[in-house]
Amino acid sequence: MRAFAAVLMVLCACESSVTALRDASVAPLPDASAGFADASAASPDASLPSGACAGRACLDRIRVAAEFDQLSRPSPAGACQFDREIMFVLPRDGTSPLQDTYYVDANAHRHVLDFVRADLGGTYATIDVEAFFRTFEREDMRQYYVGRIRRLIGDPVRYAFDLQESGYFGVGGGDRAVELAAVTTALRRTFALPLGYAPSLYSRIREAESLQVSFDVHLPAACPGETCAAGAGPCVVVPQGAELCTRFQDNRSIQAEHLRQTRLTFAPGNHRLANGATIPLISGGVHGPGRVAVTPDGDARVMTMDVGGTTYWSLEQTVHAGNLLIAMTMSISDPSRPLILREPFMSDVQIYGLIDGGMTNDDVVHLESCDPRGLPLYFAEADLGNGDRLRMEYRHQVPFAGSGPLMPVGADVTLGGVTRRLDGHPSIIYAGVHHNWNNQFWLLLSPPMQAFGHDVHGLWIDEPGTTCCPVDAVHTLDANYQRLDTFRVMSYLRAPTPF
Repeated sequence: MRAFAAVLMVLCACESSVTALRDASVAPLPDASAGFADASAASPDASLPSGACAGRACLDRIRVAAEFDQLSRPSPAGACQFDREIMFVLPRDGTSPLQDTYYVDANAHRHVLDFVRADLGGTYATIDVEAFFRTFEREDMRQYYVGRIRRLIGDPVRYAFDLQESGYFGVGGGDRAVELAAVTTALRRTFALPLGYAPSLYSRIREAESLQVSFDVHLPAACPGETCAAGAGPCVVVPQGAELCTRFQDNRSIQAEHLRQTRLTFAPGNHRLANGATIPLISGGVHGPGRVAVTPDGDARVMTMDVGGTTYWSLEQTVHAGNLLIAMTMSISDPSRPLILREPFMSDVQIYGLIDGGMTNDDVVHLESCDPRGLPLYFAEADLGNGDRLRMEYRHQVPFAGSGPLMPVGADVTLGGVTRRLDGHPSIIYAGVHHNWNNQFWLLLSPPMQAFGHDVHGLWIDEPGTTCCPVDAVHTLDANYQRLDTFRVMSYLRAPTPF
């Protein structure tokens, strides 16, 4: 049998594994209103609606729990911590064109962008994704705050907001704790239920661990049972349903990325690691376009290595993918914290594999969280002419150097008047060179859709080398994923652009 040899490294950097911060109230920061409008202490003013949401999918006041329930949908984040969520739009200060607060019906709109276009009207009805990013998300330019309010599970019932934003460009003046205090105070004027702050972006979670504020801060916490027996070694917790999906490898073609598409599943269990012991880890999965089954070849063995007085822990395991064999190594860089394989704890976990012991870039399998919700969410949109359109959603950390993680998580493709929803892996594939340049995306359509008078099995988005827009081309793909046709692209925008 051929060997499918891979090295599996799960990197859990200590600054990204999040511990629970107990709900705490400390003395407020001095001069908490400096530099921000409406940051002074005020009682909630949720008495009467202003009428701003008349005929719109929103409320401008949340006075009782039933109003939150009316707008809410199940929350995908937080496992045992949150159960339902809504979205909101809040003016940043007195200069924002719209001065009302909007609590968005999360059942009517998937994203705040959809609400802004459908319900705010005026110039916002046609706002493009780049302008939306600048106006609602980019910290040094935004005119509004947008985000979610989630309901915490427990008694008494409490709620917490989270901001949808990009911190790459820096806070737009002032201190972060002061800015969050201003947002909290402004929301409490129209949100009469107990409200704190619960960040979901990885960078904001790490930041919040050291915040000193006068409102409750809720950080990710382990669920009941997500603990290990006492011992000296690292704790690894694998909840039911844990999975990892393929991430792109720098400087590899889109065709090679397609061949390396992999999804791994893990055996549930709580493990206190001891040198030389064995534990079940990877339980299965699929590999490649043919979705070949991945099966374990025995359990993972715990290994340690001393380097300069520091003990490094790893797990080694082999699995089969058809006639291929994968030898894996999983490294844990911060043994002082439990490694919980679910979001948001697992979102910096990565897997590297070397196929058949190969040493070329095309021999690498690289995996990470299938839905890294701790990364900012961005959009790309194209008008392909004749009513054909696409919108893609992806999570990405803009890199200060090198390449940042980029994972497509959804897309809506409209061809010939028919719209198809794609839900991330393995239907959307990404490839890019260093610094996330020359981005390539395949949106695979199964069953095929119709365009140019024939079946279309996918779309190929070909972006330029060092900037995003306008796009080089958007092509259709045949059944063998070869280029067929080229659209006359009327517009293509993606936020944020690198420059």
